Amino acid sequence: ARNCCAASEVGLFTYCPQNGEDWCDKIYDYLK
Repeated sequence: ARNCCAASEVGLFTYCPQNGEDWCDKIYDYLK
């Protein structure tokens, strides 16, 4: 799932709602 978050960081936006919501929230907030 971390790879999905990393992908989102580079703009691929591969969101993993399984367990990414909690720790990916920081990255998505940064991307806004």
